Amino acid sequence: MNSESYEPPPLTLAEPGSRWSTLAALFPTTGRWPIHFDGAHRIQPWQAHHLWRQGERTPCESLREQFGLDKKDEWATQEDDYCFACGTVTDRSGELAIGDESNDLALLESFEDRARSLPLALVGVADPADCLAELGWSGAINAGMVGADARVVLKSWQARFGAYVHSAWGGSLEMRVTRPPRSVAEARLVAREHFHFCRYDSQFHGTGGIGPYVEGLVGNTQWRFWWD
Repeated sequence: MNSESYEPPPLTLAEPGSRWSTLAALFPTTGRWPIHFDGAHRIQPWQAHHLWRQGERTPCESLREQFGLDKKDEWATQEDDYCFACGTVTDRSGELAIGDESNDLALLESFEDRARSLPLALVGVADPADCLAELGWSGAINAGMVGADARVVLKSWQARFGAYVHSAWGGSLEMRVTRPPRSVAEARLVAREHFHFCRYDSQFHGTGGIGPYVEGLVGNTQWRFWWD
């Protein structure tokens, strides 16, 4: 079945008045991950896809593979499109880890759920990081990425930073983070991974440069991404 003929199934919606944070905390019991979702930009779940004119492509199996890091030399990695002034040449994506997952869901329950004017959908998945793939999300398809591609990044960030998908609409994605960077040094490494995940000016537009973006990540429990 190709994406042109595929009709995604209706979304399973949460009960009116439900809170994302409460439903997220209940995930181990329900097996359903909550996500504020506009219902658009959906293709066949987990599908292999064509990246522009380069032929069929299947999801990457590692963070570094998805970021394309092993194909770059050190100079290209340091200076790719933005100068990060991080004091590092060899890219360290995947190295930083803050705490562990043991208390993540309890922390999420305490988060304020700034409700969006988006339906709150429930997605049956084995792991919260699978939710965009299961939805068939394609909000970043202009950058050659669909939900099945994002999964390897989401899984890594979930384990290392306690970052969980909260909402997706158009080409935008928001996450809630239980273990954000605690210092500028840590935030620089996180910002580098954000840059690889959501490249070019889309991610840093209007931030005043990489310096303010890095500073804004320290202690920040909300991560936002936008693909043009």
